[in-house]
Amino acid sequence: MKRIKICPKEWSLVKISTTNNEVYYRKNRKLSQYSYGITIPPQINSDFKIEKMDSQKLPLKFTTRIVKETTSYAYIIIPKEITKFLNFRKENILKIKINGHIFFGKLRKKCKSLGLTIPQDISNKIIKDYCDISIEEVILLDKPVEDILIVNKNNRQYFDLISIIPKKTSRDSNEFRILKIGGDRVLVCCDFKHVKGMNFKYVILPRYMDANKMALFFGLMHSDGLKKFGYQEIYNKYIFSPVLNFTNGDPHVIDLFLNLFEELFAINRENFSINIKYSLNIDTKKKEYIEKFWQRITRCKPVIYNDKKRLNRWCPLGIINAGIYEILLAEIIISSLKKFLFWLKNSNNNSLKINFINGVLIGDGSPILDKGTLKRIMIAIEFRFEGEIYRKILSSLGFKSRNLWPQNQNNLPPPYLRKLDVQGNTKFLELLLKTFYFGYFEKGKFYGSLEKQYRFVKGALRLTKLTNRQKLEKESLVLKVHLKSYINDVKSFLPIPKFYEEIVNER
Repeated sequence: MKRIKICPKEWSLVKISTTNNEVYYRKNRKLSQYSYGITIPPQINSDFKIEKMDSQKLPLKFTTRIVKETTSYAYIIIPKEITKFLNFRKENILKIKINGHIFFGKLRKKCKSLGLTIPQDISNKIIKDYCDISIEEVILLDKPVEDILIVNKNNRQYFDLISIIPKKTSRDSNEFRILKIGGDRVLVCCDFKHVKGMNFKYVILPRYMDANKMALFFGLMHSDGLKKFGYQEIYNKYIFSPVLNFTNGDPHVIDLFLNLFEELFAINRENFSINIKYSLNIDTKKKEYIEKFWQRITRCKPVIYNDKKRLNRWCPLGIINAGIYEILLAEIIISSLKKFLFWLKNSNNNSLKINFINGVLIGDGSPILDKGTLKRIMIAIEFRFEGEIYRKILSSLGFKSRNLWPQNQNNLPPPYLRKLDVQGNTKFLELLLKTFYFGYFEKGKFYGSLEKQYRFVKGALRLTKLTNRQKLEKESLVLKVHLKSYINDVKSFLPIPKFYEEIVNER
């Protein structure tokens, strides 16, 4: 049986408050020729009071039902009395508090009312069918800034994130929208029409990011990250992947990537999924060792796959594929990388160029030695245009390089032609040594490619006219200790190649 409560005719919206701190809103309707009133919700089992709701100010608190849409998503219905009273429209973006959890959402039509999808991490915590909702505010979003901005703070350079993010995604030309929120943070959101469930995606990121570390991160991503769908104009195809990927077999490089990611984006490495491509047959003991080794670095439980293609490489612990399956984050980083790269090649900021090339060298670079002496550096490239970008950046820093990729090659050239060659005389190589690196020490810990950096330094020490030799000799000894420790730790997995044998046996 319906419970009716008579209200004054002049009331348009009625607020119902219970002794259990539940709040409901109902439109005052004509019940008969002589009376107006509301229907009391059947779930109210305690005493309550009613009052006129005449303020359109937010925040606005009420209680509503949770509807489970799928196993991953739920939504709430905002009563049409409220949406009409507050003049809400479809596509409005609201800041909502639900059971103490803040989230942002876009209103969408649900029957005759408007609904709001609840993020999975919040919907999984809600047990009751009904919960307390507070509409905090209606959000007005801005577009990203056209030009990249660098801010000087505490004698360091920082990127303003709202200027790194382009106006649209590289893949589908979906528009990015941003909101500056408290504590130097930025809300970045985007709509994805082809994404099922919650197509309105958002993420909260730090507004200011260390510029040199960001350049290093972008260099790593451009070498060993999944970047191809950011280059539609080169590949003439889209890669519909919602994942941000980084692939490498060196634990020091994986650790560097994850450290940079955590510092720049304030997202813990536990959010990554870790897959291992392993080339050999593996018994239970080795599998447990590999899992524990990578779990110490990634703080994630890895999944091991057999991959026979890697037999020709000495990767005793497998090839790691670290990925985050979140389309918005992938689009932000890949699209921002593309904008940054085209800005960087025309920039006068040499420190950012150096750090970007350092990231590339750690991933795709290699020191080339002839009879133990450093002769050149080679950078592997996936297409000619990529090599031209590197060549232009290196040229602006005073380094000569050759793009070996044939200019008029229609088919894929052989591997030895898919490289950028950086070489010169002893003076040139010494300058190269002072400018670039394949890894570095920070607070006593090494980040980067341990093997490449050791070969780089060791090969440079064989140059006859080398200044600052004493410093390099000290670095060589420290690198050797770290490298021998790593080799001794994992040599039981694969026969040691000649180069590594020489390091272990060298006195």
